[in-house]
Amino acid sequence: HRIRMIDEYQRAYTLAGTKAGYKDGLCSEARFLEPTGVSHQTRYRLLIADTGNNVIRLINQKSSEVTTIAGMKSAGYRDGELSKAKFK
Repeated sequence: HRIRMIDEYQRAYTLAGTKAGYKDGLCSEARFLEPTGVSHQTRYRLLIADTGNNVIRLINQKSSEVTTIAGMKSAGYRDGELSKAKFK
């Protein structure tokens, strides 16, 4: 339920997440439920497939914040506006 990274010195650290759940906010307080996919959007922005919550989350490494950018927390398949899209 954490997003782990490896720095240029080959040290592992937690970028975001604490325990299981759903919470946006500071990386140190955010909660994920079974995150399974990570993709770089830009150098300081990561997209996270928060599979257990059925949403796509954005980690902004500059501001150290996690926000939900797509999905509704209910499982399903729906195309359209990000706030109304559904994932499973």
